Amino acid sequence: MAAPRRTRRSSAVKAFSLAARLVIGFLLVALLPLAGLAWYYLNSFESALRSAVLQNVASVADKKADQIDQYINERLADAHIYAHQQFVRDAVEALLRDGTTLDAAQLHDALLALGEHGQYHDILLIDRAGNIAFSLRGEADLGTNLLHGPYSDTPLADGFRQAMTFLYTDLSAFSPYAPSADAIAAFAVAPVMKGGQPLGALALQVNLDTLLPVVSDPTGLGDSGETVLAFRDGTSVRYTVELSRRPGAPFSVVVPHDNAAWPMREALAGRHGRGLVADYAEVPVAAAWHYLPALNWGMVVKIDVAEALAPLYAKQRATVLAFAVFLSAAAAAALLLGRRFVRNEAIIAAQEARYRAMFRSMNDGVALYRPTADGSEFIVIDINPAGERIACVNRRDVVGKRSREAFPGLEGAGIFAAFQRVHRRGGSEAVSLTAYNDGTLQLWVENDVIRLPEGEILSVFKDVTARKRAEDALGESLRNLREAQRLARIGHWTLDLRSGSLEWSEEIYRIFEIDRQRFGASYQAFLDAIHPDDRTRVDTAFSAALRDGTAYEITHRLRFADGRIRHIHERGEIVRDSEGSALFARGTAQDISELHHAQEALQLYANIFHHSGEAILVTDRDNNIIEANPAFTRQTGYTIEEIRGRNPSLLASGRTPQETYERMWEALSDTGYWQGELWDRNRSGEIYPKWAAISVIRDADGQPTHHIASFTDISERKAAEARIEHLAHHDSLTGLFNRYNLEIRLSQAVLAARREGSYLAVLFIDLDRFKLINDTLGHQTGDRLLVEVAHRLRTCVREADIVARQGGDEFVVVLTGLALPQDASPVAAKILERLATPYELDGERLHTSPSIGISIFPDDGADSGTLMKNADTAMYHAKEQGRNNMQYFTAALNAAAEERLAMERELRVALDDSQFELHYQPQFATAAGATAHPCGVEALIRWHHPQRGLIAPARFIPVAEECGLIEAIGDWALNEACRCFAAWKSAAINPARVAVNLSAHQLRNPSLPERVGTLMERHGLGAGELELEITESVAMADPAAAVETLERLRALGVTLAIDDFGTGYSSLAYLKRLPIQVLKLDREFVGDIESDPSDAQICAATFTLAHSLGLEVVAEGVETEAQRAFLASHRCDKLQGYLLGRPQPAEYWEKCWRSKASAV
Repeated sequence: MAAPRRTRRSSAVKAFSLAARLVIGFLLVALLPLAGLAWYYLNSFESALRSAVLQNVASVADKKADQIDQYINERLADAHIYAHQQFVRDAVEALLRDGTTLDAAQLHDALLALGEHGQYHDILLIDRAGNIAFSLRGEADLGTNLLHGPYSDTPLADGFRQAMTFLYTDLSAFSPYAPSADAIAAFAVAPVMKGGQPLGALALQVNLDTLLPVVSDPTGLGDSGETVLAFRDGTSVRYTVELSRRPGAPFSVVVPHDNAAWPMREALAGRHGRGLVADYAEVPVAAAWHYLPALNWGMVVKIDVAEALAPLYAKQRATVLAFAVFLSAAAAAALLLGRRFVRNEAIIAAQEARYRAMFRSMNDGVALYRPTADGSEFIVIDINPAGERIACVNRRDVVGKRSREAFPGLEGAGIFAAFQRVHRRGGSEAVSLTAYNDGTLQLWVENDVIRLPEGEILSVFKDVTARKRAEDALGESLRNLREAQRLARIGHWTLDLRSGSLEWSEEIYRIFEIDRQRFGASYQAFLDAIHPDDRTRVDTAFSAALRDGTAYEITHRLRFADGRIRHIHERGEIVRDSEGSALFARGTAQDISELHHAQEALQLYANIFHHSGEAILVTDRDNNIIEANPAFTRQTGYTIEEIRGRNPSLLASGRTPQETYERMWEALSDTGYWQGELWDRNRSGEIYPKWAAISVIRDADGQPTHHIASFTDISERKAAEARIEHLAHHDSLTGLFNRYNLEIRLSQAVLAARREGSYLAVLFIDLDRFKLINDTLGHQTGDRLLVEVAHRLRTCVREADIVARQGGDEFVVVLTGLALPQDASPVAAKILERLATPYELDGERLHTSPSIGISIFPDDGADSGTLMKNADTAMYHAKEQGRNNMQYFTAALNAAAEERLAMERELRVALDDSQFELHYQPQFATAAGATAHPCGVEALIRWHHPQRGLIAPARFIPVAEECGLIEAIGDWALNEACRCFAAWKSAAINPARVAVNLSAHQLRNPSLPERVGTLMERHGLGAGELELEITESVAMADPAAAVETLERLRALGVTLAIDDFGTGYSSLAYLKRLPIQVLKLDREFVGDIESDPSDAQICAATFTLAHSLGLEVVAEGVETEAQRAFLASHRCDKLQGYLLGRPQPAEYWEKCWRSKASAV
């Protein structure tokens, strides 16, 4: 018991001595230190209080800004989600279709629930034309048009335009809205989409009074706190809430921008801040200001300085009072303080014990170091048990030692360098210590190095090896997952149904080939990436899952800009909260293009197998039948059920040589493939030839697993080959030798004649007027005529002679073994007689005759080619001699043929060198006479040869027709006539019309009307100024085609004329069908009307016929006054001939017409 008494007594003595020292010290240095302490204390308190007040105001401002953003985002999300609801889309579609919704009650109830949930004043549906078709409240805006109606300048109209233009959901500005009694409102407008196209829009009316509770909440702002909102209105600032120190309703208080309080101007400039400033009423306040981008408003949150710093003022008063009483109470307090300090030392000791216990029980390692004088080394002061465990040391072994000595293994880890940096700079630094073995993490220690106020270095370290290994394992697992997704071409996605934001994995970006930066990250952007034909189906599946709460699974396509198609298999589900509200959707998308193509290929191969026209047989490695297609059954008569498991040898007929089978198996063994001809027997016992192709199918080791054989019945091909062999040497119509066989046999006959010293004759036979028969009576009649001609030719010659059809209506007879050249004449005469005999075909009696050209070997040629050419030349001479005769080849004929060839060459040069020119012959109205201005001219072509002079058309036109130049020449003449007429027209001396002759080749060209139209447009010819003349024979060659072409020409305003009427077919039936306007009577009838009564009657009848058909008549070849008088008396419309004017160049007529015009 003595020890405690001594302790108490020593404590009392200690307390007394300490109190005495305090009293004496206070009395010595009380005044100045106390005053300085008071000033320092109040100043620090004021600084801390101001910081705390401003921090509080800033926090309140941040919270209100977040609440406003959340409020706006919720409205936008509501608009976006409901705009994508199927019943909204259906309602807008119904509005667009017939002006009514599908179920007005359901729509009203659904939107009413949304309005009550979101505190929306009104909900509206707007079609894409801007008509407000549905309003929950039915206010004055219902039925109006937002684009040009009375509310086209409202925030609702602006929001609708934005939504329909940019196809995203947005919030309009707040402003008074007239239909709602000028309530301050904004509108969240979202486009209603279908198939990537906007149907209309959904609008949620958000009144300002639903936002004010968020703004006016005074929590954290005391009694004088206030939240002020405003926006720039031109050069002014308009306050959107009611102000506590200025009367006026929201949106009614407006001040010039420069007069607005400085914090609000800063906020409207887009800057955030806080400070002690003056508010709009010039009252000092502690304020924080924010710019609200979603509203384009400024926000100032403030509290009066008087209220905010009230604790400071109270503290100042208390300090003065405390200072006054301090001096009087100090002495007494000193004794008490002494005793209290003693008690405090005990408390400190107890706290130190607690901290020591904490130090030793911490899970993190803690080590304390004292730097040496030069700061280059650090002495270990202490280390806790956790540090011993982590560092694998004993406290007794390291305390008092230098750090490098205590922990030699950390020399190169950078920890000691961190000690030095922290010792020099102060503060703290984090250092990680790692150790790996063969790439495997062995140790990871995180170390925080801290400099204490006394200069010691505190090291707090933690062994996080297990955590890092887990993180590495997780990272590796994620990498493996991503790699697996890449290999499987599968990615995942998540769609936030509240905000509409969409997140894709990297693999989906790769699958969709969309750049992350350009992707809209929304459901609509996802739909836009889908093939247009699949979007509705995908949207329907997603909407059904959203509505029913079920998972969905669908396959759709992607179509890329380069036309590629990718097939995607998608699975998805909807995640809901405990109340059943949809939170988000998530799912996967897998590229199954390869699988799809494989399935398509598999189906294609199956279809090919079953639908192939070739018989296909499949056997196993032992050559037992396992499958056959329907074509095999059709070809052989065996069904697969009858032959499955049997050997294909059951098909063998015994006709195929054994060597063929041996070669087949040898080829299959060596190359795995064989094809060739086999003779098999079908189920009915019939033997038939087939072409077989057999392949060996091998496994990965190269071992045979199957044989596949395809067979084609070649019975018809065999027969066709025989027919082809015949057709290769014979004419298919007549059965005579063809041109190819004729060349061979004629060459052989020439060799035989040369060897035997005999003569040989080649008779080239062409049927006269065959084309007329063929065109008028039809090709079938023409073919039967050719067959009969061939039969008659065979009866006219010997077996040893050669009879061939050259082509068309040309035949060749080769007479062999002639003793004299003249021996060919009796045979040729017999052929003339037989072929000129009438033919009775299908009840028609037909007449034709041959023109025969004869060449003799060796007199007229030593080879087959020369003999054929000379016989052909002689045949043309026979035609020129009036037809139905025979002509032997002579040197003169050869010269004529050579001249014909020379003319053909010169014609080509003439076309290139512009050697052609047009002469014009005038036409006059019969009653006017030659002294009047011509009513038209006919363009007649002439060839101005540089050596031969003018060459008449009768000499070169037939050659041009035969060599194919007539169309080019005709086109030149047509263009030149139009050009010349246009020049006369511009000089005002032109006749009313220019006539140009058309060849048969030009009329047969289907592009003729387009070419004529182009020329008329190019040269400015109007309707009725161009006349095109065709002969009867040209028009009747193909009446149907001619009528179609002429109708198209007439539609261009071209006048159409029949030239040389009466010399051709003169078929009234066809003449009536032709859309002609002019009939030109040939000079052959006009020339003899004075002396031949028949011609006069024909002319008169022609005039009567033409006028009855409404045609104009032009008589050609008028050369005497008597002819002119006769034609005038019979009402011929126009005259043309030498009596009235010869064909002359354009310059001649231009000079004549100019002189006549000047004389008048």
